[in-house]
Amino acid sequence: MGAIAKYIISPASDDVIEKYFGCKYLIKTERYRKRFKNGRDFEVDVLVICEDKVFMIEVRSNPEQ
Repeated sequence: MGAIAKYIISPASDDVIEKYFGCKYLIKTERYRKRFKNGRDFEVDVLVICEDKVFMIEVRSNPEQ
């Protein structure tokens, strides 16, 4: 995870999610990784879990990626 996600996107996600979606987060984690039994893995820059919603934020600083 780069500096944009860590220092800008992740801290701002609290206020944005509360303002636009009306929920406070229960769990927030940066650089969430999950490995499945079949050997595949999955990574998200910021994962925010509310009572009835889940937000997965993937940050791209290079628009060509």
